[in-house]
Amino acid sequence: QLVTPGLQITQQGSFVQPTIRGVGTTIAGTGADPNVALYIDGVYQASSYATLLDFNSISAVEVLKGPQGTLYGRNATGGAIIVKTLDPSTDKLSGKLTGSYGSFKEREIDAYINIPVTDSFAINVAALHHNNDGYTENVFLGLDSSQSEATAVRVKALFEPTDELRIVA
Repeated sequence: QLVTPGLQITQQGSFVQPTIRGVGTTIAGTGADPNVALYIDGVYQASSYATLLDFNSISAVEVLKGPQGTLYGRNATGGAIIVKTLDPSTDKLSGKLTGSYGSFKEREIDAYINIPVTDSFAINVAALHHNNDGYTENVFLGLDSSQSEATAVRVKALFEPTDELRIVA
């Protein structure tokens, strides 16, 4: 949102609410349809709850402004956000590992690895783990509250048996 004029991404609870050129929705909840469509690797993300993600292997992000119903369906009144992740590569073994530690024992590990198995087959794996102990305490029970923990793993495979055939799944 910092480099795209007209794009605003807000969060209400655990629901993400993107708005493009002022077109969006303030309705947040299970079953509520967004007005800005989000696609990750060509797959529509129907729930606003499912879009609260950290990505660690992005190759491109496209923001399409204005009605996109012809290309992306009825939930693209305000526009569409298209996220593409890195495809596996048979060129070389590569990877990235980052970690952080912050206030309230916030810990995060972020990893990505590309593994060429053969000259025609490769896989990549992206993983993220994040947790913290929360910043509020239940004084009655003496327990930390508002803790959060999230783990995500994404695997992609490339099979390229000939120069004319390329399958990414």
